[in-house]
Formats: sequence, structure tokens, C-alpha cells
Amino acid sequence: RSRADDAAAALAQAEALFTRRAHADGLAACRDLQAMLLGLARRWDEALALLAQNDVRPGGPRAARERFNTHQRLGWAHDATGDPDASLRERYAMLAAAQEWGDEAARALALGQLGGLHADLYNLEEAERLCREGKALAEAAQALQAWAMATLNGMNALVAQGRGAEAVPWAEALLA
Repeated sequence: RSRADDAAAALAQAEALFTRRAHADGLAACRDLQAMLLGLARRWDEALALLAQNDVRPGGPRAARERFNTHQRLGWAHDATGDPDASLRERYAMLAAAQEWGDEAARALALGQLGGLHADLYNLEEAERLCREGKALAEAAQALQAWAMATLNGMNALVAQGRGAEAVPWAEALLA
């Protein structure tokens, strides 16, 4: 964020190298990163148009871990543009890609993000369920970022349900 010009220059260099080698996966990864830079600049329509070029079909030519990243960025962009239905679709696709990939930390992160989105939409019981599952997976995988996401969003879902006393241990764990 603080060195956007340097990031853009490095990304342009990577894109040129992948173009010379006709490396489709590398170019898709560059589009993922370029979309992130566009999002940071609040240029969401451009970010969405760029990400639309990436093949995210299950069983398509891109690996599940690469599709996971594209779905995550698409969800972020749809959140920012106020399209919760599209964001939910991308978050569930992100979870499916994580399951296909077989990475428990990625699956936990997807569950935590899904739980947060459901909480935002006041689907509080579903939010709590998803976050509890994500929190447990993240603990087992020792995935701190995924654990923090699931724990924070699960705590918020509990508080929003008027179950603040149950949320206290979640808050204490986060503070620790």
C-alpha cells in the first residue's frame, strides 16, 4: 500500500516474463494481484473486469489453490461494490476450492470469511456455525490468521445474538 508504484513495476515485470513464456497460470496470478492493486485504489469495476478473465471453473486448467485466490479477491470486490449475493457465491466457491486443494488452513480461512459475511447479513446462527468450524480447523492446522478471522467473526455473531457471555472466552483468546 505504501509503495504502490514499486508494486506496479514489479507486477509489470512479472507479467512481461509470463507473457514471453505464454504461462497462463502466471498471467492469471498477475491479474489477481493487479485486481488487488485496483481494489486498493477503489477501482472496483476494473478489478472485477480483470478477475473475470481468470478461469475459476472447478476442474478447469487452474489449480485449486490458484482459483482460491481469485475467488477470495472476487468476494472482496463484490463486498466493496455492495453485491452480497455475488460475494456469497464467491466465498462458497472459495471454500470449495480450498476443499479440493486439501489445505486445512485455507478451508478454515474460507469458513471464517463466510461466517463474517453471514453475520453481516444477519444470518447469525449460520455465521456462528461456520466460524466454530473454521476456528476448530484453524486451531488444528495452527493457522493463526484463519483462526483470528473465524474467532473474531464468531465472537461478533454471538454478541449480535445477545449471547455476550458466551463470546467472552472468544474475546479473551483473541486478546491473548
